[in-house]
Amino acid sequence: MASRGGEKRPEGTDGSDFRSRTVIADRYLASAKAKSRLKAFIFAHYLLHVITVSVMVLSKSASEKLNPLYPFVVSPWLLVWLGSSVPSGLAYVSLSRNRLSLIIIYIWGSIFLGFCPLVLNLFHLFNTRHDVNSIVMVLDVAPLPVVELFICIFGSIVQLGGFINAKTLRDAWMLRKDS
Repeated sequence: MASRGGEKRPEGTDGSDFRSRTVIADRYLASAKAKSRLKAFIFAHYLLHVITVSVMVLSKSASEKLNPLYPFVVSPWLLVWLGSSVPSGLAYVSLSRNRLSLIIIYIWGSIFLGFCPLVLNLFHLFNTRHDVNSIVMVLDVAPLPVVELFICIFGSIVQLGGFINAKTLRDAWMLRKDS
């Protein structure tokens, strides 16, 4: 603003030295990048939940002849995994105000309600002997264990990506709280 009043620019500068004064701290850059990535992983997480619930509904209508009293056909571990939507919602809320406590809840929730049920469902899928004659089909196209396997694999990828970005946010925000 020195040039407005007719004052001359200080000697020894050509006006291009502003870059050295407007340096953004690395933790803020990492926080902004991790926030946008975490939003994408939370969206993918909820999309997988919608797919899981639709598989539950479609496979239930196909298997009513097998056991009409049992309300769910998919593995009980996938039902526990659906509970991970609560920590995901808390993480999404925390992004607007940088709430560290909600990100920490998301990190622990993604471990206990995200990773653990998916891994236990994978063990259940691989340790159960499936009878070809009584297997439930989803939309008469894919067998239910195969659909559950894909949900577990993609769910694990989404949980891992969300966990890594939430941990990055936690580290950046804790550094900010310490300074």
